[in-house]
Amino acid sequence: MKGLLDWSRWMALVGMLSVITLSGCSRFGSSASPRSDTAKSEPPLSLVVRGGNETLKIDGRNPAAPIGMVLETEEGVREVHSAVQYPRVVLPNGRPLIDPTRNHWALSLSKAGRTYPGEIEFILNESAVDAGFMISLQIPSPPPGKYRITAPELNFLICAVGQGSAPQTQLAPGQEVTFEAQGEEPLVIMLLAPHQNWRPIAEFGAQHVWPTDPTNVPIRGLIRQVQRLLSLSETPSPFAGTDIRFQNHVFWDADVWMFPAVAIFDEELAKKIFDYRFDRVAAARKNFAKWREAGYPTANNTKHTPLPELTKLLPGVVPAMFPWESKLDGSEGSPSDTLHQHHVTAAVGLMAIQAELHGIGSPGERRELLAGCAAFYLHRLAKNPDGTYGILNTLSPSEWHTASNDLYTNAAADVILRHSLGPEKWPLGKMKLPRRADAGTFATFDEDTYTEYQQAAALLAIWPARHPSVTPESNKMLEFYRGKTSEFGPAMSHSLHSLIAARQGRVDLAWEEFEKSWRPYSSDVRTEFREKPNSTASYFVTGAAGVLNAFFYGFLGFEVSFEEPKTRKLRAETRTGGWVSFDPKIPDDWPAIRLPYREFELQISELDPEKNQRSASLFSGTELMFTTSLPATGFSTKAQKVR
Repeated sequence: MKGLLDWSRWMALVGMLSVITLSGCSRFGSSASPRSDTAKSEPPLSLVVRGGNETLKIDGRNPAAPIGMVLETEEGVREVHSAVQYPRVVLPNGRPLIDPTRNHWALSLSKAGRTYPGEIEFILNESAVDAGFMISLQIPSPPPGKYRITAPELNFLICAVGQGSAPQTQLAPGQEVTFEAQGEEPLVIMLLAPHQNWRPIAEFGAQHVWPTDPTNVPIRGLIRQVQRLLSLSETPSPFAGTDIRFQNHVFWDADVWMFPAVAIFDEELAKKIFDYRFDRVAAARKNFAKWREAGYPTANNTKHTPLPELTKLLPGVVPAMFPWESKLDGSEGSPSDTLHQHHVTAAVGLMAIQAELHGIGSPGERRELLAGCAAFYLHRLAKNPDGTYGILNTLSPSEWHTASNDLYTNAAADVILRHSLGPEKWPLGKMKLPRRADAGTFATFDEDTYTEYQQAAALLAIWPARHPSVTPESNKMLEFYRGKTSEFGPAMSHSLHSLIAARQGRVDLAWEEFEKSWRPYSSDVRTEFREKPNSTASYFVTGAAGVLNAFFYGFLGFEVSFEEPKTRKLRAETRTGGWVSFDPKIPDDWPAIRLPYREFELQISELDPEKNQRSASLFSGTELMFTTSLPATGFSTKAQKVR
């Protein structure tokens, strides 16, 4: 089943103030009410989720706290269970309400072959209502009949119900909407209570990108869901509270995938990610001190010795070692060798550089964060036999492989050191960037002879690292590595392929990879995004952000930079002293697009069939900065079939 229930946020906020009740009865006649005589002849059942455990605190720091599940009948309490978040709840007809593959208890509400009418109550406290939440239920084969949804104590409840094209009804407290299920198609029910302070984003750009084909990915739907979940979640964790596997711990996902996307459309959320890292600089310094006291352990049961020639380059700066799996206090939460993924500190450093370009965080905060990351790598680098420096015995972003001189890790560290020390002290060529003879381009790491990788690790040196020595070989690298990532790997590989292909003007390939970046992971990106095609239902914010990055940084060619990109016509200097620019390469059948960013707005017209071109303009407020024509790309999405 493919519905998403944002249980993990709710159950950290469980209380008794507000109630949403979904009640259903099967086999109604045309004039029957939801409480027909037939229904009354069977004992009604009620499944109630309530708070009552003192460990369920509003701050959500105990996501695995047990929840009492009480099944009641007219004859009294029948069963009492205890479950963690994401319990496998079932409807009164015994069908699952949440993904049936989850390894939690299941409760059948059928008895002696009979189907009972019943109610499901989600009890939320005032904090949850104020924060905003959404319930999305997808029932595979509901029994035919009439169903009723009421909103006893909630204002501004939007209810989209039905099969096929669902009607939308706004409910006031005490109102109800009745709809009928035919029993042939899945029944979709969505209940949305918005945050009272949510900023509307209905006018956000790209609102006209997919008007004709409702099966295509809705960019605004992705934006809304990423915005909503990151706003509600205490930390920028990969699932933003919709999955408890990592206890809301934070990974490189926040810096590499989420930050670039949200920095475009929600400056406050980008600041939230930046603040998460900066607020834990002291913890990162403690992590480094523990690593030093342990003798600098690295992967493969090896140990590292820092080089004095490097450690003296940033005198007085305490190294910051960010954990692979950051607990809320900033300490390491990884229980395995994944803690040797020393590219995570590079991800934080790259985010700090981008934060400077976007004007997020204060200059002092950005310098302190970046300097700590750079100092870590000055202590982590070793010298290779060829005289270059590199990181030995580390876990690649392709987590199947422990190796030395991982391309992305070295490249990202190189970018950070050049930015911190300056190109005079740290010129290009000091860091080893391994090459692969049979590919005629860069290798993923030393001694790389592999034909399959867990994810597109090497291509990360192109984006987000943007390494100046690697980027010129984008086409070669994409050709070699595309198709070599596991079909069971995370969603971001395809979105990265799409981003790079679009920036190279290969719009047909970019669209093919763009489709692959979300279709296997979601039936509706507004409510669900799985981490892997075969994984259980949740919302993988990292994957959704990857799709948005492919759209913004790929098809629209968005970029922020320190130097003026003179080869790009659509460019303007920002208030932070950097430059914003666009280089759109989009399918010919895409209609008009508007993308606002800070004080700027990109406007792209529809394709003029007579001139076979579009116009693209960059505005600053009402002032036209640049305008140019975009020739047709010769590619239409309607003619493309995903292989």
